[in-house]
Amino acid sequence: MACEIPDNPMSSCPEQHEVVAIDFSGADTVAVGEQLPDRTTVSAPAIRLVFSGFSVEIQNSAACETIRNTIAALQQLC
Repeated sequence: MACEIPDNPMSSCPEQHEVVAIDFSGADTVAVGEQLPDRTTVSAPAIRLVFSGFSVEIQNSAACETIRNTIAALQQLC
């Protein structure tokens, strides 16, 4: 299922889309029944974006609204 990002009518730069492969082969796996770490103890970001010179980190515990607002703000920077 693809994620579609709506066009930004306020954008002053030409539209350029790039498809980037994300490698999940190095992702940590947890055996069934193994205790998962508490979310509050995990300090590494789930995703780190570097966009137009800005670095944004989103934690696993981030709310959907936070993620949406962050992506919307980054779109307006273009």
